[in-house]
Order: sequence, then C-alpha cells, then structure tokens
Amino acid sequence: MSVLNPWSSRTLVPRFERNTFVDSSVELLHLDSSAGHADNVFADNRCVQTLARPVLNVTSIPPGFCFTNNQWLGAQPPAPFGK
Repeated sequence: MSVLNPWSSRTLVPRFERNTFVDSSVELLHLDSSAGHADNVFADNRCVQTLARPVLNVTSIPPGFCFTNNQWLGAQPPAPFGK
C-alpha cells in the first residue's frame, strides 16, 4: 500500500505491513533508495528465505526506510535490519 505524504503531494509513502515473503529465487527483498520516496515503512512482516539466495540486496538500510518488528526465518538479514 502506498499513500501520499501529507506534506508533499509528489512523495509516495509506501507501507509494507503484515505480509509474508517466502523463498525467492533471487533476493527475498530488493531495496532501491530513491529521492522520490521517503518514510518507507516495512513492519510486522514474516520473511522466510530457506533457499541459497540472499535475504536482501543491500547491507545497510537505505535513507528513507524504516524496518521494525519483522520476523526473519531461515537466512538472517544484515545486522542493521535487526528484528
């Protein structure tokens, strides 16, 4: 789900909440930083990667992203992504 940022009609605020991501054939999550996005929320998700593939395509959280209260099962994310 994406909502418009209330302070700017041109900035999208994607919210990925309460989803389950399972066994991707590439990386489980692909993140790209973008000047057009801010305050991206990734919370309360279940991420399961049991295949021999990376969990994420990055090792640090890009500017404008917030990761909180996610469950990581199987392969673990880089440390900055925490729980």
